[in-house]
Amino acid sequence: MIKANRADLAGQVEHVSDTKGDGLGFDILSFNVDGNPKFIEVKTSITQSESFYVTKNELEFSKDYSGYFYLYRLTEFDWLNNIGNLFMSHGNLYKLLDLKPILYQGKF
Repeated sequence: MIKANRADLAGQVEHVSDTKGDGLGFDILSFNVDGNPKFIEVKTSITQSESFYVTKNELEFSKDYSGYFYLYRLTEFDWLNNIGNLFMSHGNLYKLLDLKPILYQGKF
């Protein structure tokens, strides 16, 4: 944002999973150069082929805000050196991912 002459927006970027909790459906609130919000969900793994988990809340948020939702996928991540490969997707996760339900909640 600073390189784009939008220091006003750079100061508003927030790691919301830390500041507001992990239930909002995204991890980072950022902005596009035009000022529109950019809701970023980050999924990280140490291998490229490893699958990752997505919550129902993340799925629904991505559907409701598909024009502003981004999935940042970090693979082959080296935690010691803080490096890896970044893949970015934009839009509704229901349409972007091959989803497999693996967990159900039961109640009597």
